Amino acid sequence: MSDFRGGQTIFNQAQFQMIRLHELMTKVNECWLNFGGYVDGIPAHQVMFNILSAYYLEIESTFTEKEEQEVNTMLEKVESLITTKSLIKTVSNHSFGGIQRRKTIDYQTFYEFRKELREFQKIILQNAQKHGIGNPTKKDPSKAVLN
Repeated sequence: MSDFRGGQTIFNQAQFQMIRLHELMTKVNECWLNFGGYVDGIPAHQVMFNILSAYYLEIESTFTEKEEQEVNTMLEKVESLITTKSLIKTVSNHSFGGIQRRKTIDYQTFYEFRKELREFQKIILQNAQKHGIGNPTKKDPSKAVLN
């Protein structure tokens, strides 16, 4: 990651950026596995949104103005969804003993969050791929892992 040549240290920031991006995507994948649950007391979908936003900020400088606008539009849409809707709803059941209330997952909102977060992640990763961030594509077979 760094080298010492002729009294001068050579430092490659790109390698460290790739490590940071890898760590962020590892956390996003963990959130997908626990979607609807909690990560350190915070709803996993909110953690995932924050991580994807951090990922975007790491690579934003490589995006065109149009790509930035596309991501920012999606970011605002997801952020609005998170601030206006809740995954948890209270259900009241009437029984002989009176009214019992319990909390449960609002599955309509659950699927809406999943859909929008999936789209947000997809837009970020597709644009990152266009700019050579991430895995090489098969468009250049010499750089592809598999033929």
